[in-house]
Amino acid sequence: MFVGHLGAGLAAKRLAPSVNLGVLFLAAMGLDALLWIFVLLGLEAIHVPENFEKAHYLTFTFPYSHGLVSSLAWSVAALAVARSLGWRATAGLVVAGTVFSHFVLDALVHVAGPPLLGSESYHLGLGLWRHPAVELPLEGAIGVFGWWLYVRTPGSARGGARWALGAIVVLCGMMTMMGALATEPPPRPAIMATASLATIAIVSFLAGWLDRRGSST
Repeated sequence: MFVGHLGAGLAAKRLAPSVNLGVLFLAAMGLDALLWIFVLLGLEAIHVPENFEKAHYLTFTFPYSHGLVSSLAWSVAALAVARSLGWRATAGLVVAGTVFSHFVLDALVHVAGPPLLGSESYHLGLGLWRHPAVELPLEGAIGVFGWWLYVRTPGSARGGARWALGAIVVLCGMMTMMGALATEPPPRPAIMATASLATIAIVSFLAGWLDRRGSST
């Protein structure tokens, strides 16, 4: 899931208008950022099914970034950081909730889903990745609905910045679709991790810049 996480970040702006959208995007994709860092460190792993050309999905060993307990811990850590920066409790709770929304959305789509605790514990996952005709429209709807809520939030970006954010949602939706329908095996994990971290950084930076620039005009 990609554009669905952005939808969660956009929707979170409605609950905490004072928080920059770039922070909310980073919070929404934070568990994935941790996953790719841990992959580079050799602490977590990506698995390509033998029938990838038909399955189109990956499976993961990711107890430190995506487990239920670890997701809660990262959410609490986000709250602690927000409060240490002097943010109000409401803003901190929204950031923490946005971090945890990643676990909830991933539990809907992953086939071998996030574990409760360690790799050998029970895994949660409805496996919607097996049904792209259901998963892709659902994820796209989350992204569009998040944008719709965002543009109705007082103090959010206006004018061209609003539509530029909409274009980012559409572009990320297309990237999500391409990934979900890919038949060629993905590149080596290190390349995937580097590219994914760069994408998270770029999208979060652009969202933060557009949110700040658009709301000041």
